[in-house]
Amino acid sequence: MDDRDYADLGLLPPPARRPIPGPVQDIATLLDLQLDRDPNVPALAGKHARYTYAELDAAVNAAAAALAERGVARGVRVAMSIANHPEIVIAFLAVQRLAGIWVGINLALAAAEKAKLIETAGVSLLIAEAETIEAVLPQLAAPVATLAVEAGAESAWSAALAAHAGAPRPAVEIDPFAPAAIAFTSGTTGVPKGVVHSQHNMAVVLEGRLASAPDQYKPVDGVGLPLTILNLIILGPLSSFRVGGLSVCIETLHPPVVARRIAEEKISSMQMAPPTLYDLLTRPDIAREDIATLTNASVGGAHVPDSLRQRYFDAFGRESTFGYGLTEAPTAVCATRADRPRRAASSGLPFVHLDVAILDAEGARVAQGETGEICVRAVSDGVWADVYTPMLGYWHRPEDSAKALKDGWLHTGDVGLLDEFGEVNVKDRAKDLILRGGANVYPAEIERLILDIPGVAACAVVGLPDERLGETVAAVIQPDPAAERAELLARVQAICASSLAKYKVPAHWFLRDEMPRNQMNKVVKPKLIEQLVEETAAAAA
Repeated sequence: MDDRDYADLGLLPPPARRPIPGPVQDIATLLDLQLDRDPNVPALAGKHARYTYAELDAAVNAAAAALAERGVARGVRVAMSIANHPEIVIAFLAVQRLAGIWVGINLALAAAEKAKLIETAGVSLLIAEAETIEAVLPQLAAPVATLAVEAGAESAWSAALAAHAGAPRPAVEIDPFAPAAIAFTSGTTGVPKGVVHSQHNMAVVLEGRLASAPDQYKPVDGVGLPLTILNLIILGPLSSFRVGGLSVCIETLHPPVVARRIAEEKISSMQMAPPTLYDLLTRPDIAREDIATLTNASVGGAHVPDSLRQRYFDAFGRESTFGYGLTEAPTAVCATRADRPRRAASSGLPFVHLDVAILDAEGARVAQGETGEICVRAVSDGVWADVYTPMLGYWHRPEDSAKALKDGWLHTGDVGLLDEFGEVNVKDRAKDLILRGGANVYPAEIERLILDIPGVAACAVVGLPDERLGETVAAVIQPDPAAERAELLARVQAICASSLAKYKVPAHWFLRDEMPRNQMNKVVKPKLIEQLVEETAAAAA
């Protein structure tokens, strides 16, 4: 691609095109490392299927041939929305070998939400279960091609792979710096934005994390968080394949199932949100010996209470790890290390390929210990100089891309500091974002829905602290004076339940005649949260 091609997509060209210090330069050839060493070791497992590296490579080639037959080629967007099964990983790698663009669609989203992301990305092919396809297609302004998949059962997907069994690897030249995946996030406005990453972006994460913390890569890695999230594909299967390990797809986060899978597969590492670790350590129906092999629990995606980290230490005699990252990076920017002292406020050291700085409003670095915006770019010296490239931008959003990638920095919008140990302390995630058990909830999206309901004068959606989930969603409604309160609240709750993904539906509801506001008449959310925390504590006493 040349600079004009990036601009046509609302993106920015990579600031440099440096090779990565390591054997992995793209994702299309990632499996080759282990194929050259020993192709017959286990690579990928799920509830219904298992693959060695040789079998996985053959399945990816068959999938690539099947997708190419359906028009998938360079730059074509392919969306997938299913639970965690090996089919996701196979389809993802096939799209990469065809130089296509992968689009993960969270299965938990409502049909209308899925349709919005499909249309935004200009998806040409949707791979999903028949139930999802039937729900989404009527929501689309224009039809898209579909391929039905049913994990562990006969389907159009399995038939397509069988028809192309033995297919060779596609003869497609890979540009590692071209768009390869769109990962959707939402700004604090709640409007979905497609973060665009290249294969180079993903490969840098694999090599940079490995160079920074090789002990974090374990032989058997479990993935329970949704693989429709690009970050989880990178931190899960791709990281496992980098070291010739086994990646285990866990189809649900129901705690007894997770514990059983850990015991069956002897899972040694796992990326998880705090609620999963909390349940594994506290539920009476989960025996400690079932999770005894989980010696590298990496927790993130939500605020991690120190009490939870202590529970893990008491159980395993070592620290869980915790990090900070974002979709735009992609994935993790820094992480704590099991061999370093635990510091409650720390998110750990930046990885070796990253220069993390705290900048003020003018773009200048602040002094150590002072707060400012967390910004990220490639380190400027050593073997990693100018190797890292952040996201290419937001899909067809040139102004947002330019703002986020200003002056050579990836501007996270998050507030933090660098402490005396060089570790990142995150003070506040992106404004108003609620981190509920590993899922991002954007208040503005819910507020817009509620404000459209007759009888609602004003509303505010905030996160309240929760030991298990990190935060839970709370909605504060100011009714019109003439509204019948009980009826209004019941109506609002019903509309939210039918219109939002389950994890976005507020768990706490409050009615207020007024809310704290500033001179601009905007609700002061920190003050409101303070009031609600005090009120709920008093009610529980």
